[in-house]
Amino acid sequence: MYTGDDVIRVLSKYNYDLKRDDTDVPNFLKKHLESFFEDVQKAVEGNNPILGDEGKTVIFEKLNELKQICDFIPFVINEYRNGHILNSYINCVYFFNLHKDIFLFDHSRGPGAQYYRIRKGDYRINQGDDSKEKKKQLFHIPYNKCSNIGAYRYSIPGYPCLYLSTQPELAWFECGMPKEFSYCRMDYSSDNNISLELIDFAERPLVFLDDLITKIRYSTNDKLHEYYEKLSCYILSYPVSAACSMQVRNRDTSFVEEYIFPQLFMNWIRESDDIDGVIYKSSLDNRLANDLNAKNVALVVKGFRNDGLSQKLTDSLMISDIGFIRVSEVFKQYETKLSKIKEYEKILYDYMIENQAIASYIYEIIDAMEFVITSYWAVVSKEYTNPKLVFMHLTQGCRYSTLLFEKMEERIKSANEEAIELHMSFDADLAREKIEEARKLMSSVVTENHAFLLGFDRLDKFEYI
Repeated sequence: MYTGDDVIRVLSKYNYDLKRDDTDVPNFLKKHLESFFEDVQKAVEGNNPILGDEGKTVIFEKLNELKQICDFIPFVINEYRNGHILNSYINCVYFFNLHKDIFLFDHSRGPGAQYYRIRKGDYRINQGDDSKEKKKQLFHIPYNKCSNIGAYRYSIPGYPCLYLSTQPELAWFECGMPKEFSYCRMDYSSDNNISLELIDFAERPLVFLDDLITKIRYSTNDKLHEYYEKLSCYILSYPVSAACSMQVRNRDTSFVEEYIFPQLFMNWIRESDDIDGVIYKSSLDNRLANDLNAKNVALVVKGFRNDGLSQKLTDSLMISDIGFIRVSEVFKQYETKLSKIKEYEKILYDYMIENQAIASYIYEIIDAMEFVITSYWAVVSKEYTNPKLVFMHLTQGCRYSTLLFEKMEERIKSANEEAIELHMSFDADLAREKIEEARKLMSSVVTENHAFLLGFDRLDKFEYI
C-alpha cells in the first residue's frame, strides 16, 4: 500500500481495532479521537505529493468540522451516562442532521444483494406448514412482541432492528456459534421500487486508501476534486464509525457501555427520511470471524404492518426456504478419518520407541494428532460450553500442524546427524514415509476456518412475507 503521503500514512494507522482497558468509553474515545485529530492536522501540513495542494486544501478546510465531531462523541456519551438520556438523543439528532453529508454510502448492495440470517432452533418448513408464517420467525422480532427484544449494538431494548450478514458463516459467528440453528437467505429485490440506503462503516484503510490513491494518481483533473471530497468524508466519518465499532470488553453484563453511541446513532437514522441502516464489519473479538471477508447489516424499522413487522423491509426483501444445521452431525462425517488418525498414532508411537534419534519430533506430531482428535470429538459429542474456544482450538490445531510438518526435512536432517554422532541406526527415507502418512491423514480433517465446513445449502423458494 502507498504511504508516501503523510495523510495516507496517518490514516492507515487507524484500523478500527478499538478495545478499551479499564478506562470508561467516553474517556477512552476522547483520548483516541484527540490523537486522531492531532495526527490528521499535522499530516495535512506535512509532505503529501500525491494529494498536492488542492487535496491538502480540501482536507484542511474540514479540520474545524472534524474537531467538532471528535469533541461531540465523548460529550454525548457522557450525557447519556450521566442520566441525561433525552438530551443525548436530541443532541444526536440535531448534530447529525447538521453533518449528514460526511457519510459514505454503500451503493454496491443494490437490488440482487444477498444477505443471510440465522436463528437458534429448528424452523424448517414441513409439509402443510404456512411457509410465510414460518419465514416470519427468521425476520426481526415483531413490535407486538417487543418484550422479547434485548439491547444490541444498533438497537435499544424493546424496539426491533433487522440484523443480516453477507455470508452465512459470519451470521453463525454473530449468533454465538449455536450448536443447532436454522438459516435463510434474504435477497434485496427492486420489484416494488424501494431503495435501501446504507451508511458504509465497513470500509477499512488498507483497501479504501489503496483504491482511492490509485484513482487519484491516474485520474483526469475533472475527477480529482471528487476523490479529494471522498477522502475528506472518510476522515470526517472515521470518529463516528470507530465509536460505533468498539469491541465489547465484557458481554456478561446487563449494560454494555460500548453500545451507547451506536444506539444513539441508529436513533438518528430512525428519525431520518432517507437512510435505512448501516453496513459494517464485525466487531467480534474473534479471529475466526475477522478472517472472513464479510459484512453485517443493521436495518432500522420505521413503520409497522398489523402483524408487527416492518412494512418497508418486508416489501424489499424476498426470503428463501429455511435450512437447518446440527453442527455435531456435520462433524460426524469425520469419524472414519479421525479413527484412522487414532490408529496411526499407535503405529507412530511404536516407531518412535524404536527410533530415538527422531523421537522428540514424532512425539510432537502424535501430540498434535491427539489435540485435533479431542477437539473434533468435543464438537461431535456436544460436550462443550464455549464454542469460540473449541473452534479456535481446531484452527490453532491446523496452524500448528502446518508449521510442524513444514519442519520435516530440517528435523530429519537433525535426527540423521544425531544418529551418526551417537552411532545409532536411522533410516531417513522410512522416517519421511511415516511423517508423510501422518501429514496426509491430518490434512484430511484440519482446516483454517471450520465455519466453511458447515455446508450451507443453496436455498430457493423465495417469496415476500
